[in-house]
Amino acid sequence: MTLNSFPEDQDERGAKSFPNESYPSNSNENPMPNDGAENVNHTSMDMTPVGTGLDQISNNTSAPHQTQNKPGKWRMATLIPPVGSVPHDYEPYDHRGDIVKGATTNTETLIHLMKGSLGMGMLAMPVSFKNAGILDGIISCVVVSFIASYGMHQLLRMQHHVSKQLGVPLIDYADAMKHAVTGGPKYLSWLARPAPYFVDFFLCSFQIGVCCIYVSFISNNLKQISDEYWITLNIHTWFVITGAIVLPLNQLRNLHHLSPLSTAGDFLVLGGLGVVFYYIFRDGITVSPEVALIPDTPFKGFALFFGTLMTAVQSIGVIVSLENNMKTPADYRKPFGVFNIGMVFITCLYGFTGLVGYCKYGNATQGSVTLNLPKESILPVLVKLAFAFVILFTYPLQCFMPIDILWRNYVRIHVHKSSNKKWAYNSMLRIALVVFPVLISSLIPILDLLISTVGAFTLPTVGITFPAIMELSVFHKEKRLTSWIFIKCIALIIFGIFSMILCTYVCLFSM
Repeated sequence: MTLNSFPEDQDERGAKSFPNESYPSNSNENPMPNDGAENVNHTSMDMTPVGTGLDQISNNTSAPHQTQNKPGKWRMATLIPPVGSVPHDYEPYDHRGDIVKGATTNTETLIHLMKGSLGMGMLAMPVSFKNAGILDGIISCVVVSFIASYGMHQLLRMQHHVSKQLGVPLIDYADAMKHAVTGGPKYLSWLARPAPYFVDFFLCSFQIGVCCIYVSFISNNLKQISDEYWITLNIHTWFVITGAIVLPLNQLRNLHHLSPLSTAGDFLVLGGLGVVFYYIFRDGITVSPEVALIPDTPFKGFALFFGTLMTAVQSIGVIVSLENNMKTPADYRKPFGVFNIGMVFITCLYGFTGLVGYCKYGNATQGSVTLNLPKESILPVLVKLAFAFVILFTYPLQCFMPIDILWRNYVRIHVHKSSNKKWAYNSMLRIALVVFPVLISSLIPILDLLISTVGAFTLPTVGITFPAIMELSVFHKEKRLTSWIFIKCIALIIFGIFSMILCTYVCLFSM
């Protein structure tokens, strides 16, 4: 696992700038000069930090975003080419090589996708089966994974479609949605102006939510070890201790410094998962008498399961970035392509882990299966420390996307051009992205409920609702909107909105 960096010549979204001769930009201003924050190096898909699904942060999810750099003005995309300026046969995939260096093969991409599934999302699956029961858990795992995967197919398809219309190799999620809904049906076209901000809000909310989960995971594991071998402190004290440890790490501007630790993290995670499965199967496959096929409260169980599984499998950053960095991106979304093969593997792996973990520990299953490992043996202690270590040094990577979005689009344009002030404001933003997760973790100290809440609130919107809105709008503009496409998109929009509202409500009132 290595961390590569993009050049410092970047646009307002933080993506690598590239020449585009198809159309002029509406902005006549020069890019803002480099400052202390400009040394944030962008990561390529050689990086596979461990976590909850959205683990590999590549700025290709926010690739070229042309903006008007006027302080005090909301940034709006200006990627609107003159009529007839884009060749009819323009193919974005053919021009990816102009901006993507070190592109990955199909096999490498599949390995990255599978590696990205090994982490906290997997460790939380047993408790999700505890909430849903065996029967509902298995069915929901397949159905929710299918819907989440289809949403990603829609998103990638619409990003490619808009890129082709605009004559650009890549376009970010926010701009793609803005241009997709522009000129669409009247009941959706009003979204054109606020669309980039909605996308930014939910993407940042998810990544900050992942940071909250990381703080809770590290704190819970360290507390369990400390209670057994050292001193007993309440969980809120451990939240503060974890925040104090993370604080200096999150000030790193150059993520390349984490490369050796990221490489070591691969081996620690694989070894840790091996130990987890060893303890699950050590005494043979036994089923706890507390295991239920269907829970007493099926709707509540599904809501909690839904949030956890969405957090685990709806890895927008990973999925989009992997496709953006492929040598043959057209192979990614084929019926038997890289993405579908990877998602089948991930769904089976997560379902298997959740099933055997719940069967082993029953109602005693905790928010992370590592917390169920024996306390009296040294090997489980080492596993908990290993996972805590890996998650700790993955924290700055998870903060990368919200820092990039918030700084470049909402903070920097309001800061005086003094480089010292920019460095100070950027540092304060990084501090806030540690303090805020610590506070949220303190408000929701139960790890499994925190995971479910984060997934239920953020991902149905950006992973299901928005892609369906984009597809409906694009097909309407092109007069290709059939009854089937209309019904399908409306159903997905309704499902995404209601699942977000209802599942978030259940998660919050389950505390």
